[in-house]
Amino acid sequence: MLIILVRPDPGSLNRAIAQTAVTALEAAGHEVCSTTCAERDVFGDSVQALWRDGILAFCGAEVFERRMFGVGVTSTLEGRHTWFVEVRQIVTRHFPPGAGS
Repeated sequence: MLIILVRPDPGSLNRAIAQTAVTALEAAGHEVCSTTCAERDVFGDSVQALWRDGILAFCGAEVFERRMFGVGVTSTLEGRHTWFVEVRQIVTRHFPPGAGS
């Protein structure tokens, strides 16, 4: 089974919505915290854990590799080509040509 998920990075929209929500919550007297890099080093990557343990494990996926690339909108053609080369290498590593045939 091969599952490749590609989704655009909604970074700036997420940050704008998150900041608005944080401001409103703090104004209402709530304490707001988020996962920092230090916390991620201790507790792990929650998004990776969600996909690996909470979704794909139930689909029978035994191998999981998550790779994040840069922002597509601001990338260059050469940069995107480099990403595709890396994706091809990852897929080939997990599914070598001729294996399973």
